[in-house]
Amino acid sequence: MVKKYGPNLRFASKKAIKDLRELYDQDTNILQAPRTPFEWASYLRTQPTEAIKYFGIDRREVTMLPPGAGDSGLAMFDPSLGENGTILIKSRDSGYSSSAYWEESVRFSEAHELGHAQLHKHEGPNYRGSPDYNSTLEPEANAYAATFLMPEKLLRQLILVLFRKWQVDGALHAHLFDRDFWDQITIQAANYSVSPREDPAYRATLMLSHALAPLLLVSPRAMRIRIQALHLVKD
Repeated sequence: MVKKYGPNLRFASKKAIKDLRELYDQDTNILQAPRTPFEWASYLRTQPTEAIKYFGIDRREVTMLPPGAGDSGLAMFDPSLGENGTILIKSRDSGYSSSAYWEESVRFSEAHELGHAQLHKHEGPNYRGSPDYNSTLEPEANAYAATFLMPEKLLRQLILVLFRKWQVDGALHAHLFDRDFWDQITIQAANYSVSPREDPAYRATLMLSHALAPLLLVSPRAMRIRIQALHLVKD
């Protein structure tokens, strides 16, 4: 089945939030509900592994993906394998070239494929070279993954807490205009061809990306894209 319209990013994001709420409501291992943004961030770090189990989706590590899936990808969802489909993901010894943020890359790829499982289970395998490849499905799976791992409401709460802390201890102003600090950020960002511009808004975005990424166990690049997409830092 091939969709004849563009990607529905709003629906994909809403589905991710709905799935997160269902997972939290059924989680019998929670002894005390998270209260602070940092406690919620810690809870989200257990995902999407628990979500994959909860929705009955198989997860299988492989050394290579099926022919035609390409060598650049880390994972794919095949709805024809297993009762609820299977997420195939390359093992660390497969030679996949993402060692800098391996765990973070795996988590985002798993969330992306979970998005396919939850949104496109009737579409068939979707990868470049597949008979019914549909490029509109990829933005939806990305929107699902970004929302699932980095919910907007939680990001806003974390940013507010961080900015208040930085304002109190003076780190905000110091970091925004500290040449040594930005030399280090530039070195780290170079892995993703990012060149920090000279405006404070972009510097604040990168600073937040590197501060928030470890809290939610995503790469700084994924966090930067999410912050920019949600316009969380105003020019």
